[in-house]
Amino acid sequence: MAATANYAREHPEWIPAGPAFKTYQFIADTMGADQYSRETFVNHVTEQSTYGVLDFERRGKGRDRGVHMYFSLSEDPETIMETIREDSRFGDLAHEEATINAVVRERLKQFRSKN
Repeated sequence: MAATANYAREHPEWIPAGPAFKTYQFIADTMGADQYSRETFVNHVTEQSTYGVLDFERRGKGRDRGVHMYFSLSEDPETIMETIREDSRFGDLAHEEATINAVVRERLKQFRSKN
């Protein structure tokens, strides 16, 4: 969630789950880490609301457009990313920031064009 919010053109107040999951997949792939399914990812993220890290809501997009989940971080995404970067497991991601930025922006653009 923090990476999606941080690398978006403007830090969105509400982050759609779809683009955030795609960002997660890209980061996990880049790190060579195992990936959660979309359902497990969403379950883990929504669990964070219990700890006050974020809020979430479901929004209907109208007939035949489904319901989407959106997340809002309780802290500034840049601050969260600074903390994440301190973890040595994420050290290699520093070399991938431009690519992560491009992935986030493209996924958000695709999401917005469909909705």
